[in-house]
Amino acid sequence: MENRDQSSSDDSYICLSYVWGEPGDEHCIVVNNGTMRVRKNLFDFLERAGKNDWLRKESLWIDALCIDQENVVERNFQVQQMGRIFSCAKEVVSWFGEDKDSIAAYLVQGVSPSENVDNHSLANLCLKFVYAPYWNRAWITQEVQLARKVTLLARNVKADYGLLLSRDRTLLYKDESNPHWIVPPLSASSMYPRSLFWVMSKYGYKRCHDIRDCVYSLLALCDDGSEIQVDYDTSVERLARHTLECCERSFCLCSMRIVHDVLHLGHQLSHGPLEDGSSQPFAYMTLPYYQGSLPSPKCAMRPCIFSGCDGTALSHTSGFVHQSSQNDDPSVIIYPRFICESTLQNLVKIRMVAVGESRYRCDKARFSGSVMPQTWYWDAPHRGRHHHLVLTLAEDTCRIDFQFSTLIEIARDLVEAEPCGIVRSQDAKILQPVLRLCSSSE
Repeated sequence: MENRDQSSSDDSYICLSYVWGEPGDEHCIVVNNGTMRVRKNLFDFLERAGKNDWLRKESLWIDALCIDQENVVERNFQVQQMGRIFSCAKEVVSWFGEDKDSIAAYLVQGVSPSENVDNHSLANLCLKFVYAPYWNRAWITQEVQLARKVTLLARNVKADYGLLLSRDRTLLYKDESNPHWIVPPLSASSMYPRSLFWVMSKYGYKRCHDIRDCVYSLLALCDDGSEIQVDYDTSVERLARHTLECCERSFCLCSMRIVHDVLHLGHQLSHGPLEDGSSQPFAYMTLPYYQGSLPSPKCAMRPCIFSGCDGTALSHTSGFVHQSSQNDDPSVIIYPRFICESTLQNLVKIRMVAVGESRYRCDKARFSGSVMPQTWYWDAPHRGRHHHLVLTLAEDTCRIDFQFSTLIEIARDLVEAEPCGIVRSQDAKILQPVLRLCSSSE
């Protein structure tokens, strides 16, 4: 086997899309007069390709052979180019493996339907195909959707993926109870313009050996991920923060919940604040400030308009800050559903305690559910953590600064992992966010 440079003829090669498999069962192959070890699934494909007249004469691009996996700098560079590599190839071969009799049988039926196969048997074969480990790999979504043409290969049976989809639309069915198994459509054109967070909410829960690939494997499928640089030296927490900062147009509470779920940040949060590499505030919101007795108890229960300190009308659609007197600690009233439509709660009340002149930190927050009648408490000191939520009062407004860990945990407790309109459409007409990134405040 010879390793050749394909840079001078971008469309003269075929990309292999496959599951790496678990390490352990490895075989030696010869590449450029040297030996290297590959895992069994790739070894099986190379053996099959060597016996196949169609593949034997083609130049193949295979990540395990074309990228030095031990060189992080090269790996970062090559993975950043994966979208271009697969979209420029003349064809992508999806390898299902050598031992997939049922999938090979399904492909035979897809190419040449037989009247001898009853509907029940065909349905069982279809399920074997849809739930094949191949579709559960994170990188498959991008590799298939960016391809000019996809050829499915199981053992020695091949089928055109586009033809198969046209004959059996049920392949695109999404099992909501198991989001890891999703057969992607052939083209990514139907996804544009989509934010990275929207794509992550649909395809970010597939399997990968490195959790950071849940983000990196989807960058070429969105229109706002170009600023995210692939870096396998960065921590998961820093990647989470960097992803949210780079996708500012679709930043929202629900996008933070999606990042929390996809990158499994809950495990890190259970052991303390996230090590995101920055002690600076991550996001902020500005709310009207009201001092004195509230005109009506209803002001604290739903959005309305009341008079400020100087008698001017203050609207608090998203919330407000109330202080009974200068000697009392203020409370922050927030209506989450007016910040993000994916929010589960009607009301958040945060009690603040003084840390300096006109500055306060969070003491306790109460979330009131709309469907469930109970109320629960988010109490940072009792959890043994130091949550950073700082309030700075002005004359009629106040600014609330959130640390990254704090806002991630609030989003986890308040929001469904379902994108709201801001994340789905990135429409400039609705981009008047109450919650803003500190990096965009200047």
